[in-house]
Amino acid sequence: IPSVVNRAKVGGPIVSEAMNILRVQPHTSLSTKISASVFFGVTTLSSIFFTGSSMNFIVFGLLSLQDQQTIQTIGWITCSFTVGVILMMFYIIASSIFFSTREKFQISRNIIDMQIQARGPMTQIEWLTLGIVTFFIASVFTIQYHRIPLEWLSLFTLFIILSTHLVDIRKWQTETDWSFLIFLATI
Repeated sequence: IPSVVNRAKVGGPIVSEAMNILRVQPHTSLSTKISASVFFGVTTLSSIFFTGSSMNFIVFGLLSLQDQQTIQTIGWITCSFTVGVILMMFYIIASSIFFSTREKFQISRNIIDMQIQARGPMTQIEWLTLGIVTFFIASVFTIQYHRIPLEWLSLFTLFIILSTHLVDIRKWQTETDWSFLIFLATI
């Protein structure tokens, strides 16, 4: 998700629910440490992934055409690996200094069993979604062998998702941030 705000919208409820399940008390050093980790992941690590930030597309646009063809998704991760390692080391050191706490997670086996039972077995739609995502990721990583452009793979994946009704078309049309996508396309 190339927008920090949208990543925070997706991650916030997940983290809140996880902190509830783990019985982490609000306004404690442990809850602050978890919140800082989420903030770090949502903001700082966005430079590592090609689609992590709209600024990455601006930097990509400044590259020569030859470099743009060389540095695609996998190339971007390869080039940003050093930056990612340095950022992670900086975060680990900074969080150990600023968020030192002796509090530990208390995860009982009963909580895990209750969550697994509440989720139930995977439905047919979830299996289909997992298969489509796995297909797309495998296609992206093997693009050098089959030579199908990423745009066609993305379009084909979107066609499968829409034709199998995994996403409601009307809901997709109304809930998509079209202004941001148009902005991203122009960048």
